Amino acid sequence: MREAGEEDLSRKDVDVPRTGGQIDELQSLRGIAAVVVMIGHCLAYWQRPYWIDRLLEVLNGHGCVVIFFVLSGFVLARSLRRAALDRGAIESFYVRRLFRIYPALWAASLLSLAYVMFLHWQVPIEDSSAWFQERFKREYFTPLGIAASFAGALGFLIPPVWSILVELVYSAAMPFVVLVARRGTITLFVLTIVALIVSIRFGQHSYYGVAAYGIDFILGAWLAFLPAGVAKHWASSTLRIPIASASIAVLLSCRVIWSATMHDAFVHLIELASAWILVGSIAVGAFRPSLLRSAPLIQLGEISYSLYLLHFPIMCISAKVIHALNRGGSPVASGMMLLAVTGAVSLVASYGQYRWVELPGIRLGRRMVPLIDRRRATG
Repeated sequence: MREAGEEDLSRKDVDVPRTGGQIDELQSLRGIAAVVVMIGHCLAYWQRPYWIDRLLEVLNGHGCVVIFFVLSGFVLARSLRRAALDRGAIESFYVRRLFRIYPALWAASLLSLAYVMFLHWQVPIEDSSAWFQERFKREYFTPLGIAASFAGALGFLIPPVWSILVELVYSAAMPFVVLVARRGTITLFVLTIVALIVSIRFGQHSYYGVAAYGIDFILGAWLAFLPAGVAKHWASSTLRIPIASASIAVLLSCRVIWSATMHDAFVHLIELASAWILVGSIAVGAFRPSLLRSAPLIQLGEISYSLYLLHFPIMCISAKVIHALNRGGSPVASGMMLLAVTGAVSLVASYGQYRWVELPGIRLGRRMVPLIDRRRATG
């Protein structure tokens, strides 16, 4: 098992609560969710017909991000469940977490900065969608805006980075959540109710909706602390397959049924309930489709973080090339070409970044922990 604080969701990161088994299916789920987000962005790039908008609602990229948050809550709480959680353990967790998140974020941000500096405004695309035209606002193209983007606090260079900010905030809070969970179910339940109230009351009005998503991480943590009896009953229930299947159906249909803004409290809670059931069903062994155990999907999950970060700047660069080659062509055809090119390039680039940026960053974080421990001991 990887050391505490890593979110990689690889086969060695995730296990069934109480049994220690590996869960390849969660790795694959994360990879699929990252691909769905990429598809949604590519199809949304150009002005598009009505049916593409309906397809984007079915794909529900926001619901995929909610899956990421629930997964992170589960994995991080699981990694801390048996840790001492003294000052040294918490510092080690934070160090590993930062080295897990930032190297890949910085590499992808450098690519996006190059795009913004040399292509974005210099090669305009008139028939891009209103959604895309809201990205890369000039007022943020300042040293402060660029620094905030590299810090994960601003989605200027990479718009999906808003979710990385959420990850950073609730990664910092996760040791506290685990400490609360150790005190018993009642205290964790109280914390859950407080987070739910904050999500509903302040979520839509907070910066990037950060306040909305604490409940996602806390419910993910619940899965790491499920009593063995509950997990066993869930895994053996005769309704386990229909329940998991229904959760997928709800995720695919909720934004078709209810038109809503991205951080809408009502739809978010529906997505959250569905994502929690789906992740929990896999975690306890109630839902383990053989497809999710296939090697390609597991490997896709391994590179999913880089894919999530890199696909946006790669999409933007590819769109400039496609626009030059297919000027005056159908937006639908351009969107399909953009998806094909972005998908192919992003998969290759993500593998490279995973191997030469993410993994070295993880190893560096591990090496930093003993140095910090020694410095604290001598200090």
